[in-house]
Amino acid sequence: MEFTALQDFFCEDTQSSYGKGLSYTVRPANAYPLDQMDPKLAAQVRGRCEALAKLVPQWIKEGKVAPGRPAGGAVRGG
Repeated sequence: MEFTALQDFFCEDTQSSYGKGLSYTVRPANAYPLDQMDPKLAAQVRGRCEALAKLVPQWIKEGKVAPGRPAGGAVRGG
């Protein structure tokens, strides 16, 4: 699932900042090499992925984000 932030905000649950106009992708935890990570870090990644997947529908209802990416595309960071 992809979403675009409609405002700048910080989320305690994911420990992440989201910037107005920037697009993000919700990935399942198994998209990351959890078996190659320190168990504590793997648990944090798993928790943040799960939290984000649950929060995006709520953020859409609150008007913080819109589903998808802008029609003009998006800039990807390196």
